[in-house]
Amino acid sequence: MSDIWPDNLVEELAYRRCLIFLGSGISATAKNDAGEYSNYLKSQYLRGKYKPSKVHELIKDLDSKIVVTTNFDKLYEGLCHEPEYLTFDYTDTRSIIGSIKAPENIIIKAHGSIDDTEKLIFTAKQYYQAQEQYPEFYHLMTALFLTHTVVFFGYSLNDPDINLLLQFLHNTANSSCPHYMIDKKGNKPQMVKHWKDTYNVSLLEYGDDYSCLESSLEELRDLVFELRAERGMP
Repeated sequence: MSDIWPDNLVEELAYRRCLIFLGSGISATAKNDAGEYSNYLKSQYLRGKYKPSKVHELIKDLDSKIVVTTNFDKLYEGLCHEPEYLTFDYTDTRSIIGSIKAPENIIIKAHGSIDDTEKLIFTAKQYYQAQEQYPEFYHLMTALFLTHTVVFFGYSLNDPDINLLLQFLHNTANSSCPHYMIDKKGNKPQMVKHWKDTYNVSLLEYGDDYSCLESSLEELRDLVFELRAERGMP
C-alpha cells in the first residue's frame, strides 16, 4: 500500500476512468540549456527549445484516454506525437465527442494553444466569452466531470485556473468517487477541508517541492502497471 496514492485512484487510472488535468506546474518542470521553463511570453513558448520533462513522460505512461491542459505550450502534445494521440481545443467539441469512443487518446487544450494566439484564454473575461461562444464545449466538460475521476496535476488550491473550473467541480460535488488534487505539502488544513466538503476534491501531497513529484509519479505509474498486469488489462 502506498503512503501517497490511494487504492481507489490507482484502480481508476488502471481502468482508464480518469480525466487528467495538467496545469502550469507541470510545464514548469521542463528545462532547456539555459535553465528553467517560463510560460508567460510567446517567445518563451516557441523559441526556447524546451523539452518535455520526466514528469511529462510519467504522465504519458499512465495512458489516460483523455488529458486536458490549460497550458498554452506544446510540451505534452509534442511528447505524444504518435498517430494514436489526437489534439483538440475548446472550439472542436464535435471532433472531441467523435473521438471519445475511438481508439485514440485525446489531448484537449482547454484554453487554446500558442499556435493560434487569437483563441488563447488569458483572463476570466475571455473565459466567460468562450463559454458564451462555445457552450457545447463546457457542457461536455460538465459531462466528463460527472463520468470520470478528475486528477489535477500542476495546480494548487489557490491557482487562478482552478477557480475557473469550480463550476464543474461544484456540479459533481456529490459524486461517490472523489476527485484528486496532487500538490506539494504546506496547504492550510481549512482549505483542504473546504475543497473536500464543497467540491469533493481530496488533496494528495507528495513532498515539499516539485522535485519530489517525479519519484512520486514513478511510484504511481508502477502501481498502475502492476494492477493492469494483475488483472490482464493492456
